[in-house]
Amino acid sequence: MAEPGIRITARKIAVGREIPESVPEERVSLYRWLGQRLTGTEVATPTTERTVYVRPEELYSPMSESRDYLARALPADEGPHLLIVDMGDNPYQLLGEPLLYDVARLTGEWFKAHPQRSLVITVPIMPSESSTFWIELRSLESTDGPSRLLLVLANDGRREVIRGQGPDPGKVFATEYKGLRARLAPERSPLSAKIVRRLGHYGVSRRRPGDFCRRYFFHVENAVPEISRLAGSWLERVIVPWAAAEDTRLFLLSRDDQMGLHEAIAGIAAARGCGFGRCDREGRIFDATGTRPLHADEIDGTVVPFFSVVDRTRTYEGIVDTLRGQGVRLAPRAWAVLITDSSSQLTLAKSSLPVYSEASRERSMKRREDCEQCAIGLPHTDPLRDRGHTLRSYDVWDIFLRSRWGSEKNTPPPFGHRFHYAPDLESVFAEHGNWLATKIMSLFETLGVPPGVVIVCPDEPPIKTLVARLSDLMGDRPMVITIPGEVLDHRTDPEHDETQMVLDKAHGQLWQKQLSHLKGRGDPVVLLDEFRASGTTARTMVDVLDHWGIEPRAYVPVIDFSEEQDLDGLPVHSLYRIRAARSTR
Repeated sequence: MAEPGIRITARKIAVGREIPESVPEERVSLYRWLGQRLTGTEVATPTTERTVYVRPEELYSPMSESRDYLARALPADEGPHLLIVDMGDNPYQLLGEPLLYDVARLTGEWFKAHPQRSLVITVPIMPSESSTFWIELRSLESTDGPSRLLLVLANDGRREVIRGQGPDPGKVFATEYKGLRARLAPERSPLSAKIVRRLGHYGVSRRRPGDFCRRYFFHVENAVPEISRLAGSWLERVIVPWAAAEDTRLFLLSRDDQMGLHEAIAGIAAARGCGFGRCDREGRIFDATGTRPLHADEIDGTVVPFFSVVDRTRTYEGIVDTLRGQGVRLAPRAWAVLITDSSSQLTLAKSSLPVYSEASRERSMKRREDCEQCAIGLPHTDPLRDRGHTLRSYDVWDIFLRSRWGSEKNTPPPFGHRFHYAPDLESVFAEHGNWLATKIMSLFETLGVPPGVVIVCPDEPPIKTLVARLSDLMGDRPMVITIPGEVLDHRTDPEHDETQMVLDKAHGQLWQKQLSHLKGRGDPVVLLDEFRASGTTARTMVDVLDHWGIEPRAYVPVIDFSEEQDLDGLPVHSLYRIRAARSTR
């Protein structure tokens, strides 16, 4: 298959995504490497200008329904051509039978249409032998063309050659491909990106209610994938070998006031065929629903405790003592997502049931008589009911007064003004972005906005920092469109035709392609910004969207200095509102 002048086209399929994203240069390099290895000759840079986006509703429609999400992206020219259809970045569970069937059918039709066409399909793992994916592709084994190649390639380097001569049958190709693919795999979110430090006024009882107050409460509900990965790895590495030596089954026990740990540990238990139960704050054991108490004789195996947050050594030891008092056998180790007092880590490591934690955070306490919030009469906040989207004045100003201040960095349009003196919101969002992101998520839930929301925001560092935190917590589901400053810095007045002039200058940029893709689709769109003063930036974003016929559902400024309740009829939902005039210079 060493034909000169062979053209290579790559089409990356992104499942569940709503709008286009650029294909990174590193990915293009992988396609080029693959083309060279498969054709045996030097090749030009593969064409990758269009990523194929399969919307959620397209995944589960009947297989007989005609769809063109892939067909419209296939190259139509004749001559020697290698097509790489890349599905390798998608979780396999999203590649349902309708999608696998359609990819095989549509690419197979493209393959048959010309005798000099070759096809490579990459997948995260090989589909089941019973899949209609294989039935469609294997029907192409006898197609004409001496140098045609039809190959299916998994991320681990395994391959199925259906037609033609594939790469070398040894381990060299598989090892190289697996290594290249692994380096390009989407980076796993670190656990730290999912731990939320909520600000509030939290009462702590040691002898009587309200003895102490804490400023922070740590929340891990959004870290289910990370908890599953880390807890599962620890269990496999530490406990499973011990259980095998002891010839005992395992019963996984989750201790959590939130839902994140329960969900993760229940999934691990189901995957391993273990029993699963919940533990309350007193150490009593309940069934998987948390409603029916379990007695020791109902538990088959050795209990492995998992904790979301270990707060105090005394509380932890009390739970362990209660578990032992119920007559259950405990594993030699326990596991925790988080310990909130690093000074107790050594003590816990030497406990009668040593606990291993993935992270530690400081959460210092104050006596009630020394608490500033108690002094001004602020009530205690409930750590498990912080579901509203608005911010308390105390929290906002505590954050602001602890941050750097200076002249506003992001210059408004030429006809606008800037703040002479303002907090550095980029550093604020870097430190508190996870918490603020949960407020925005709570607002989205109230508004009925789905996880696949499209967020449109200025291309500015502060708001992009916050959006990054939001994407982490929402599992990268939101699609983000950033509009450049050179577009937002112009007054988009239709009478002066500046809108079209500015858009013409930016023709072909990614954000324009993304908005063009959204045109007429009715996807949920929300405008997000760091603050609203005059409202000029927000109105410009609305005008830009209107150019593509896109109507946003809401405008969400973190801080709202305006007296207007809406934005020319568009609902405004700010996290914090205060009256402040922008000064001029």
